Amino acid sequence: MNSATNSGRALPRAGRALPWALVTPALGWTLLFFVLPFLAMAFSSLTAHDGGGFTLSNYSQFFNNPAYWQAMVNSLQVTAIVTVVSVLLAYPFAWILAEQVPERWQRLALMLAVLPFWTSYVVRSYSWLLVLAQNGVINRALTGSGLFSEPLQIANTRLATIIGFVHFFVMLLTLTIFANLKQLSPSYRKAAADLGAGPVRTFLH
Repeated sequence: MNSATNSGRALPRAGRALPWALVTPALGWTLLFFVLPFLAMAFSSLTAHDGGGFTLSNYSQFFNNPAYWQAMVNSLQVTAIVTVVSVLLAYPFAWILAEQVPERWQRLALMLAVLPFWTSYVVRSYSWLLVLAQNGVINRALTGSGLFSEPLQIANTRLATIIGFVHFFVMLLTLTIFANLKQLSPSYRKAAADLGAGPVRTFLH
């Protein structure tokens, strides 16, 4: 009787410990490669460059230097543009995969969509440099069609940076939106249509 009772108590304890055992590697990875580097960077920003003690001169220099402000504004602008463009591209693609593509082909379509991410990030970046270069595919097509007499300077510009970031994030957003769309019950849309809501109002609500 005692052994059966002890085993019965051990099962709930093991069940409670299992989620922590599964999440511990991810927590350790986040702590080691994100939290600790962030704390080290924050500590360095509050330390004088000459090895002195605590100081706020680094932040004072940042807020009083127009060059740093301009760099911050440029970063925020690129972030906003990349976010908007990525969402505008990812949502229709995810909706087509979730609603229009048969389920037996959805896995194949997703695999083909993420296939470029199986290669190295360096390889993908270098590929974009070749495409956007002055003698790349885009400039050859533009000059060959007669739209431009000279090749455009696209590589090493803000536009090239935005294209690279969008290429990286659009698939991540597609997978995230696709997973959420698959969890939505079709009965919600049917109920909205029965209540007189149009497609736009159904989407917004």
